[in-house]
Amino acid sequence: MYLQITTRCNMSCPHCCFACTAKGEDMSLDTFREAMSMCEGDHITLGGGEPTLHKDWDTMLLEALGNTSGPYDDGSLFIVTNGSITKRALLLAKLAKSKVLGAQISRDEYHDEIEQCVVDAFEGIESDNQYSNTPSPGVRNTTQYSEPKPYGRAIALLGLDEEEEDDLPRSNGFDCMCSTTFVKPNGDIHQCGCPDSPKIGHTSTGYDSPMTGECCHSSYFHDACLENKEEYEHLLA
Repeated sequence: MYLQITTRCNMSCPHCCFACTAKGEDMSLDTFREAMSMCEGDHITLGGGEPTLHKDWDTMLLEALGNTSGPYDDGSLFIVTNGSITKRALLLAKLAKSKVLGAQISRDEYHDEIEQCVVDAFEGIESDNQYSNTPSPGVRNTTQYSEPKPYGRAIALLGLDEEEEDDLPRSNGFDCMCSTTFVKPNGDIHQCGCPDSPKIGHTSTGYDSPMTGECCHSSYFHDACLENKEEYEHLLA
């Protein structure tokens, strides 16, 4: 489960699929704790925006660690950061090296520069993670082998017109922005992180997914996100 604990970010990368800015929404502690109660013992990702900007970051980190079971290679807590808040980034790198959690910094041509000590710390993480359902800690470059995913600010970066934007995910098989159950800061739960992903519940009431484990841009894309939404009206309310 991916918890988008904030949509705020202190960078404005042109390829950001969530189009995050300095202004945004933070998840409340009550909503965070409701989400935690729904995924006890499961793999959890804390993300954003830039998650370490959250005013309750220290509390959320500790409570998430208490809600999961390590070591990380058994699939517990994972965090993606831009590394801009140096002390917090170095702490995450240290915890990742000890396999208390998994952590990556996002580094590519679009990100702002950060302190070299943070880059060195994450590049020094060795991973023997053999689990296909959990990412490997270290440095994350989302554009190393492909173009940015065509969502958010990346639409303008790629120069897509409206017709191309509509056609790309379906015809060219683009991956999801986040292909796991996705919790927004307000507690709404969606099948995945894509903007047209069905809402399937809320942290206060639980969720019911007709496609558990399936990304909305997989073989379920048309059924779930475009053509047959009426079939799932009770989930999309």
